[in-house]
Amino acid sequence: MKKVLFVLMLVLGTISSYAEELTATQIQQRNAVENFLKEEGFMPQIDSDGDIKFKKEGLNYYISIGTDESPYYLLFFRYLNYPSEYSKDVIKIAANELNFYKGVKLLCYKTHIRVQADVYYHNVETFKRVFYKLLSQIGNLEEDILDECAKVANGTAN
Repeated sequence: MKKVLFVLMLVLGTISSYAEELTATQIQQRNAVENFLKEEGFMPQIDSDGDIKFKKEGLNYYISIGTDESPYYLLFFRYLNYPSEYSKDVIKIAANELNFYKGVKLLCYKTHIRVQADVYYHNVETFKRVFYKLLSQIGNLEEDILDECAKVANGTAN
């Protein structure tokens, strides 16, 4: 009986993991984004989650193609460590404050912060037009979070 349950769990787990796989069209979109990154001099790779991973100035960035189609959904993100000089409560308040007026968003997890931008688009040309702006915003947010944490810690946040 235990063996049957184990095999059933394996089969159901396999089926559910395929439910989130990308369609052929979405894979085509991911390939187009990956090719754009190659043309721009980045060295993208597909990671174990199926995301595109690339580096800029030693920092890892990720692009995930969502399961939506027409328009397509793309998530562009990187991870930050929590600033050690501030408590998680201060960081969460600062992140919420920045989320009010930034085009990119901060999500606080147990051990890190994810800085992300969500993009809906109809073709890769749209993504190409906003790529460098988003890359800059995501890359510069580390300094902004430190500034906002200082404001929260000093009681001068809005």
